[in-house]
Amino acid sequence: MFDISSMFRPTVAQAAEGLVTCQEGGACSFCHLMEMVNGIVEWLIVIVVLFTILMMAYAGFLLIFSAGNRASLEQGKQLFFNGIIGMLIMLAGWTMVDTVIKLLVGGNLGMWNEVQCGAGQYGVGGAAYDIDLEQLEFEAAVEPGEVITLSTGGHFATDGEVLALSPCDESSIITMGFLGHSIRIHRNLQSSLENIDAQWRARGGNSAYRVYSVGGYDCRKIAGSDKNSYHSYGVAIDVNPPTNPHLKTECRTDMPQWFRDLFIQQGWGWGCNWSSSKDAMHFSKASGEGGNGRY
Repeated sequence: MFDISSMFRPTVAQAAEGLVTCQEGGACSFCHLMEMVNGIVEWLIVIVVLFTILMMAYAGFLLIFSAGNRASLEQGKQLFFNGIIGMLIMLAGWTMVDTVIKLLVGGNLGMWNEVQCGAGQYGVGGAAYDIDLEQLEFEAAVEPGEVITLSTGGHFATDGEVLALSPCDESSIITMGFLGHSIRIHRNLQSSLENIDAQWRARGGNSAYRVYSVGGYDCRKIAGSDKNSYHSYGVAIDVNPPTNPHLKTECRTDMPQWFRDLFIQQGWGWGCNWSSSKDAMHFSKASGEGGNGRY
C-alpha cells in the first residue's frame, strides 16, 4: 500500500533541491522551469488530498454524532458534497496541467509523467535523449579477454574467496530494480546496490535527487578499440549520463555530494576521482577504476 507519509520524509532543504533542478552554475532552460512547475503541482496535489481527507473525516463525524440535529446533519452532507466536487476539480486541473506540460516539452499524452531535463534532447517519461553515449563515455578499458576479480574481502563467512570474472558472461548477470529503474549487474553486487537504493529512498528518492537513467551490464568494447568495457563484466554503473558527462579534464556533475557518497561508502570508485579523465556518470567496483574490488 502507498505510504503517503513517505512523501514528507525529506527535509525542507532536500525538498527545495528536488524542486529546483537547475543546479547552481549550470545552464537553466525552459524545460527546467516546466520541471519545477511539475514538482510544485505534485506537492499541491498531496496537500489537497490530505485536506480533503480531513474535511470528509470531519463531515463523517458530524453525520455520526448529529443526534438528530438537523443543522449538523446538513453541514456534514454539504462537506461531503464539497469534498467530492473538490476532488473532481483537482483531477481536472491535474489533467490539464499534465497535457499543457507535455505539449510544451514533448512526450505522449496519457497518464501523468515526470518532466526530465538534461543535456541534448529533453522530454517527458521515456522520451529518448539525443546524445551519443559512446562519445560521452570512454572509461578505463580492459585488455581483450582479460580476467578481473571480485573478492569477499572478509565480508562473508567464505573469507578471502575470489571470483574470476570474464567479459560478457551472461550466466553471472542478474536483473534487479535500482534507483527506480531496472538494471543488469553482476549477481554478487546485488546486496551493495540494494543498500544504496534503500538509502536513496530514505532520503526521498527522486524528490531528493532525480534519477532518470541508469545503465549497468553491457557486453561491449570501448568505442574505436578492441578493449573491453568494465560494463561488460557487470561491475560498472552509469547514472544520468546527459547531466554527468565524461570529459577530459573537467568534472561536470549535477549529483549532490550525499548521493555520490552512497556509492563511495559502499566501495564503488567514482569516475570524477580519476586522474586521466573525469567520468561523472560512472561508478565501478573494479580496482582498475578506483573500486575496492569487493562484493
